[in-house]
Amino acid sequence: MNRIKAVFGCLLMIAGSYASAGAIDDFKSSWAGKAIKLQSQVDHYEPISKINILGTHNSYNSSEYANDGYVRYVDPQQKHSLLEQLRLGARFLELDVHWAVNASNYRYHLILCHGTDSDVGCGLSDKFFTEGLSEIETWLSSSDSDGQVLILYIEDHSDNVHGQMFDQIMASIGDKVYPSQGCGNIPAGLTKDQVLSAGKNVIIWKDGRSTSSTCSSHTGLKNLVYTGLGNIDRMWEDRTILGNLGDAKEKISATDVAEAFKQGRNIVNLDDMTYNDGRNEASIWSWAKNEPNNAGSGEDCVLQLNSGRWADVNCQDIHRIHPYACHQTGTHNWDISNLQGQALEGSSACASLGSDWVYDVPTSGLHNENLRKAKEISGVERVWLNLNDIAIEGNWQQEQWANVKSASHYYSPVQTKSCPSHNASFDGANCHLYTKVSGVSYWDYSGGRYYSPTSPGVCLYHDASFDGANCFMFQKESNLNYWNYGNGYYYTSVLAPSCPHHEAELDGKNCKMFDKVSGLNYFSYSGAYYYSKTGGAEPCPYNDATFDGANCHLYTKVNSLNYFDLY
Repeated sequence: MNRIKAVFGCLLMIAGSYASAGAIDDFKSSWAGKAIKLQSQVDHYEPISKINILGTHNSYNSSEYANDGYVRYVDPQQKHSLLEQLRLGARFLELDVHWAVNASNYRYHLILCHGTDSDVGCGLSDKFFTEGLSEIETWLSSSDSDGQVLILYIEDHSDNVHGQMFDQIMASIGDKVYPSQGCGNIPAGLTKDQVLSAGKNVIIWKDGRSTSSTCSSHTGLKNLVYTGLGNIDRMWEDRTILGNLGDAKEKISATDVAEAFKQGRNIVNLDDMTYNDGRNEASIWSWAKNEPNNAGSGEDCVLQLNSGRWADVNCQDIHRIHPYACHQTGTHNWDISNLQGQALEGSSACASLGSDWVYDVPTSGLHNENLRKAKEISGVERVWLNLNDIAIEGNWQQEQWANVKSASHYYSPVQTKSCPSHNASFDGANCHLYTKVSGVSYWDYSGGRYYSPTSPGVCLYHDASFDGANCFMFQKESNLNYWNYGNGYYYTSVLAPSCPHHEAELDGKNCKMFDKVSGLNYFSYSGAYYYSKTGGAEPCPYNDATFDGANCHLYTKVNSLNYFDLY
């Protein structure tokens, strides 16, 4: 009979897990689930200390594990497993790691326990640390983690068994952990983009509950984990019986979540996070209900509505003329541009407010609320936000041409989140300038004018004129892959007073390269020729020329320099 009960109990547990998984799938495919994921795309370049993160408190202490046939976690704080919490959108998890006895062999192990510093409260069947890491590893191996960053908090009661802790982390999620490179706080300026660009998804913060120092003497762990949150702000609740006997944290409601993010709170850690209590949805401060919906043709741009929520609309509808959301770099200040226009014309409009004002999109509830207030003061109902999914439908990016995969868009690197170029947009790393004609190395900016990005007010080219942002360079003759600069000479810029090209002539700023033989589509260089392929003809119509897939050539290009060296 006991065996029948055990089997029946297991079946109920499995059925409950499937029901929970199905409900979470439904939530993820709902408007709220999609909006939470989309909202997480706009804050990649903001410091983590200034964005909004929803997470869980004592994430391992879940009734999901208490119901699987063992006596453990009898005073739970969560309804779902670690994996399910991650799938619901939790991006902060807490694991309390103790060095305690487990009934599997009655030996000491690193376990996940809701107990005191002296391990009072730890159960003999509590889950192993490795089991918790395994669930996180499963999530990291799924597409659900793409573009996502998790803060993993280890409350350390391990009695300094840090060699095992390090080995277990490295054996499971180690390759996804952004290393601290030594003890210290999470850097104030660290962004999700920096973590993701390093090929990582996890930041570990470990405290020092079981030692007088938060900094481990174990070299591996020391260089892997951070020992403090630094400027990251955190609030949490405690709904346990044990917590209510002591100095319990007040329960956090859906209203509390919305207000916390609106006021600039950073991380909110929930007990009993689940799909239907409204608190996940309350974390959404951006998109309006059922937006974005791409209801009309080309709804690739975004307005902040009177409510402060966002809606996707057509970028170039001639009837959609609105002012722009302008952000003062490095502050929480927002203003509304005096100029109005279509969505992709906001850079110059915001620049008219001052050199430190940029066309932008809110990256937190506080920023969104400050923009709404600025709009209210200005008597404006709707403003353009610098956000679109022009490149890939559903992939909303912060700047006008960010991450466009087409070969016709090119970028110029900048060091700050501002673009000195006219109508250029910042993608977090570079300024998108102008459209580039396919296959050639210059910028196309209307009417055959070509530009090179430069430091403000400095032009490296003879007779180049500065237009306030760039140096106007030369005219390019139609279909030819070189610069035309007077008398049939062609140039490439150099930064040193020498020309590495054989017999090239330095004219003070540039290396003069070749003469173009009149009426022919190739360069002349000391009796030999470099040919530029035109018209798609193949094979090469010139003697001894080799076709490289794009051009016919007799010369090779030196490294990354824009000229050819005779071979």
